[in-house]
Amino acid sequence: MRKFTILIVLLHFITQAQIAEGDSLMTVGNYQAAMWSYQQAPEEASTFFKIARASAAMGNTDDAIDSYMDGMALDSTDVRARFELGKLLLGINDWSSALNIFNALQEEFPANATYHHYIGKTYQDLKQSDTAITSFKKALDLNENYRAALIEYLVENIRARNYNVASVYAQKYLKDYPDDVKINSLYGQALMNSRYSDKAIEVFEKLFELGSDTEYNRKSLAYAYFAANDHEKSNENYEKFLQDYDDKDPQVYFMMSKNYLALNEFELAQDYIERAIVFKTPNLAQEYLQLSSVYANKKDLKNALAALRKASEEAPNNDDIAYQLVIGADRYYADKKTKLTYYENFLENFPDSDYTEIAKERAGDLKKDIFMDGGDIVSDDN
Repeated sequence: MRKFTILIVLLHFITQAQIAEGDSLMTVGNYQAAMWSYQQAPEEASTFFKIARASAAMGNTDDAIDSYMDGMALDSTDVRARFELGKLLLGINDWSSALNIFNALQEEFPANATYHHYIGKTYQDLKQSDTAITSFKKALDLNENYRAALIEYLVENIRARNYNVASVYAQKYLKDYPDDVKINSLYGQALMNSRYSDKAIEVFEKLFELGSDTEYNRKSLAYAYFAANDHEKSNENYEKFLQDYDDKDPQVYFMMSKNYLALNEFELAQDYIERAIVFKTPNLAQEYLQLSSVYANKKDLKNALAALRKASEEAPNNDDIAYQLVIGADRYYADKKTKLTYYENFLENFPDSDYTEIAKERAGDLKKDIFMDGGDIVSDDN
């Protein structure tokens, strides 16, 4: 009996030594050796969980899940193991199983903000934005400084166009952590979409002070200055974007042309919109409309009309562009029959347009003028 007792004690010490060795190897990142040590220990729930963590650390997710399940068969109450398993299941898009685990943990520990956060992340993956927002909000109600939950809460609210909500929560957090780059960036996005361009300028300028000179931040700052009608500062930042990031971005050239047009720099406006046309792949309708605006401001009605024709060719089913082409022709041509032809073509192609009534009225006036001038009588049936 005594020998048996000694053997039991000895086996216990050996097991403990193997577990301790495995734990030590885990701390230094030698996961494979740690797993080997754990596998020499008796098959207990805690051992399976340790094997699972070693597998997960090496990226062997399926093996880790299997080991967690083996451990759960022996002890289904271990909170840490359940939570870790839930995160792995979330990572392989097994949302239903992950959600079951997180919901169960949340019911057991309702004051734990982390479980609400991971419920939110699961619904976020499921594209259920409203439910995700609710869960992230619960996490923040429990811990207002839960940064990971706040980031996802801001992202989802911006995606749902709840810009004011996102701004309020970001601003509150930034009072305590004013130099947080990620939160400032999301705050800037919310302000931009809320059309608070002056405040957005402050936020994006701060991001550059914090060393966050990114493609998105540079372009956003340039646009914020444009929205605030500071066209010179806007182009300064767009020029910086072209130098540092992408000198073939057609949208940047397009915006620079708009800035130059606002500054009455017509030659530069034309130059930059022509660059946008060169760099942009079709559809070029908006660029040709902008080119037409530049020519119109230069009193070059011929080229303005030519640009409108190109815009119409790019978007033949767009009644806004088609009507602008009609107006351009009306301004350019002196011959009333030619003008009328444009209106009649428009009415034939876009009978249900919002511009139909005004086009009919103008066509009627032209017919009367043509008749009074001694031209052919034109039927009103059109």
